[in-house]
Amino acid sequence: MPRIPVINTSHLDRIDELLVDNFETGEFKLHRSVFTDQALFDLEMKYIFEGNWVYLAHESQIPNNNDYYTTYIGRQPILIARNRNGELNAMINACSHRGAQLCRNKRGNKATYTCPFHGWTFNNSGKLLKVKDPADAGYSDCFNHEGSHDLKKVARFGNYKGFLFGSLNPDVPSLEEYLGETSKIIDMIVDQSEQGLEVLRGASTYTYEGNWKLTAENGADGYHVSAVHWNYAATTQQRKEKQAGDNIRAMSAGAWGKQGGGSYGFDNGHMLLWTQWANPEDRPNFPKADEYSEKFGEAMSKWMIERSRNLCLYPNVYLMDQFGSQIRVLRPISVNKTEVTIYCIAPVGENAEA
Repeated sequence: MPRIPVINTSHLDRIDELLVDNFETGEFKLHRSVFTDQALFDLEMKYIFEGNWVYLAHESQIPNNNDYYTTYIGRQPILIARNRNGELNAMINACSHRGAQLCRNKRGNKATYTCPFHGWTFNNSGKLLKVKDPADAGYSDCFNHEGSHDLKKVARFGNYKGFLFGSLNPDVPSLEEYLGETSKIIDMIVDQSEQGLEVLRGASTYTYEGNWKLTAENGADGYHVSAVHWNYAATTQQRKEKQAGDNIRAMSAGAWGKQGGGSYGFDNGHMLLWTQWANPEDRPNFPKADEYSEKFGEAMSKWMIERSRNLCLYPNVYLMDQFGSQIRVLRPISVNKTEVTIYCIAPVGENAEA
């Protein structure tokens, strides 16, 4: 039998030594090995990605009965399926017999899934429907007793206003506790339409040679923008001025960050980076300012229209409402390799001019 890898925890005592956070002196240091240490990465996979709530998908990516969508929780492949009654189920994307992966495409529409190895067939609620050659294959009378060989469900599966989260750990706090005060920031995006949000067609995926925490930190780091992205800002501004004059309504990249902003740390590791727009009147939702003020209050209306926001829902997703609105999902592949996938989102029914 293959050897089961054992997580080395012998260096746990020195983890605290890797971080210096002295509020009194203002000293903050983080040892670079936290981005390269294999043993620490193994612990992160077990306790953070596979022991915590993580973002999975948006429900608009599984809109129809029998639709499915595949993703990961840590190192475990996950299948999210909408059954014929419209109910969503999150399951381990592996046959309960010998573990072969059932769905190898990112998404599709199927009422049943047949294992390519031994032909077991399951419905999209995870129930085992039939096995190949049941009379001659030697199955005992207790086989699949009370659904013992159905697909394994994700231990915790939750939905907050269309955003789907899951955990392999049955003992995690409720999804509401996990999100905490970040739900107010999520609401600023979702409540822009009475019909909610939808993920637009297409996606952009790339991998980089580096640790997952680099992306988790970078999205809430406003300090690097003027140094790294100045060429992007200058190029977009010049194109707007030369090619379209004032005919295209776009957010001012050249003035981004010059109007003030800040960052905020929530409980449970969540983070927010925000800036004040120089030209909020060019936001697609600007005409709804009075409507938002009446529904949500003036302060919330200003946050929805006049400020860009990068919200990190720890550990694996950014909800960004800035030059464009997007979901940015990170997936650790190894200690020094990370996959990032970007989806554009928009209010349902948003007009073409937006």
